[in-house]
Amino acid sequence: MRTIPALVREMEQERAKLDVLDLPQGERSVRAALNCSVRVLGDEARLLLWQLAVHPGPTASWEAVMDLGRAAGEGARTDLALMELLEANLVERHGERYGLHDLVRAFARQHARPGPDVVQLVLQ
Repeated sequence: MRTIPALVREMEQERAKLDVLDLPQGERSVRAALNCSVRVLGDEARLLLWQLAVHPGPTASWEAVMDLGRAAGEGARTDLALMELLEANLVERHGERYGLHDLVRAFARQHARPGPDVVQLVLQ
């Protein structure tokens, strides 16, 4: 089990990874590019991206990804959300597994958090 100070250090390290790649001209920033990609996602794809970012493993099987989507509720279309993430190049397919690049994971943990209504739905 991780301690809170360890989680804070981990988040600071993730933020530093993104800061290193920010150029003074904001439009050339990795953070700006990822923000553009995430901003156009549908709600289910954004939620799935965040779920994959906080998932403990580096990759997840198709079944595990579908289980993550079931947390969003009965009518969730996790398969379509995953396809949307693949088409946006935010999720990588490694054989039969799906994962996030370290920079996408760091960005999604901080900036793709679901809103309070989605969190409430997941916790029900």
